Amino acid sequence: MLNQLNIDCMVGLFWSFYYSHGKILVPSFNKTTAGVYMVVEPITVVDIGDRRSLKEAIVMSIERGNPIIPHPNREEMSKPNHFFKRLGFKTHKSFFNTASRWDVWLSDGIFGIQSWKDPDGTNYRSPDTSKKITLPPNTTV
Repeated sequence: MLNQLNIDCMVGLFWSFYYSHGKILVPSFNKTTAGVYMVVEPITVVDIGDRRSLKEAIVMSIERGNPIIPHPNREEMSKPNHFFKRLGFKTHKSFFNTASRWDVWLSDGIFGIQSWKDPDGTNYRSPDTSKKITLPPNTTV
């Protein structure tokens, strides 16, 4: 399901933020004991022009961290997470066809930011290494 992310290459903490139609979706993430990141509540939707609220939502999500939870069984993993409906989309596909994704991670005390791209127009996104930013050590939220 699209409510889970297996980020084997990343260690530490992880978040994704999505932009579509003038709004930013700021979900929270738990990490299962198997290393899978899952979208969980709270999920905040903010207008792109509301910088104060956007900053607050991102800081709250990052400060929450990625609490470790037991890895769900197959039935629990297959339950859809309808976070995309917060932006008015009816399906995951319609959301991901238009949404821009940005990942933020914290590893060994260093924050990184990376966007995703659709290089061949198939709506299959992959990390855009040309837009990967590593912030200076000891950068804080």
